[in-house]
Amino acid sequence: MALQAIYTNLIGLILLILLSPLIAVTTLAIALFSGPGPIIVMDGRSGFQNIPFRRMHFRTRRTDGARAYTRVGLLISRLHLAGLPLLFNIVRGEMALFGPRPVRTEFVGRLTEMMPFYSMRFGVKPGIINWGAVQTSRYQVCASALTAIEYDLYYVRKARACRVSGAPMPVIFAVKPIPHTPPAPKCPSPIPHLVPTPPPAPAPP
Repeated sequence: MALQAIYTNLIGLILLILLSPLIAVTTLAIALFSGPGPIIVMDGRSGFQNIPFRRMHFRTRRTDGARAYTRVGLLISRLHLAGLPLLFNIVRGEMALFGPRPVRTEFVGRLTEMMPFYSMRFGVKPGIINWGAVQTSRYQVCASALTAIEYDLYYVRKARACRVSGAPMPVIFAVKPIPHTPPAPKCPSPIPHLVPTPPPAPAPP
């Protein structure tokens, strides 16, 4: 576990150095063309062992209450550059490259009450890239919170198996996803047994 953390932090530091020119240009563009407001926005998230931390990302929206994208912010969002400051979270040991999405701190209590198995996702560090995003581009717009947590738990289960066996983490992404049972939901479920099954249809009279 300690070796993996050192490896992750080292990779994050290398990426941070390599991408520092792009980070500097993005910072300058926000400072010059996005109006008043912070360049980097930090919000509260829960990480490994449910320890809170401040997730960092570039500001892409206006700060006057309209919540609309700025012109620069829209470009940053389309180019997927808003998450570049997350590399600082990796270097600080708060996040990893791969892992469950970091959840807002204020939602943890309610979600844990609704789903008793929810706390399992805190067994690994949250990541920039999550298993659901690797599996389907529709993950971000999935309406089912249960499906989202299933992807996270699937990753946690495989990560723990790799930790016990000593296999490298990339082997997780070589594993074929669990086949889906029809009818397929809007967002495919990697752990079908967690999806509530509908009640049987009443017998005809």
